[in-house]
Amino acid sequence: MTDTPTFDFQTEVLDASQTAPVLVDFWAPWCGPCRVLGPTLDRLADGAPWTLVKINTDEHPELMQ
Repeated sequence: MTDTPTFDFQTEVLDASQTAPVLVDFWAPWCGPCRVLGPTLDRLADGAPWTLVKINTDEHPELMQ
């Protein structure tokens, strides 16, 4: 799982998806449904054959376009 302030979408999502599936969770701290779904995605990602990348849209608004 990735959730870092310095984020390289090309490397962590596009390039990584060439070798394994990548699930991108666009979330925001103020979003109620995001806060409910987030822990479930974290549990599912633990040990999964895919990567979970969490992107805080408040910190990276350019990526949700």
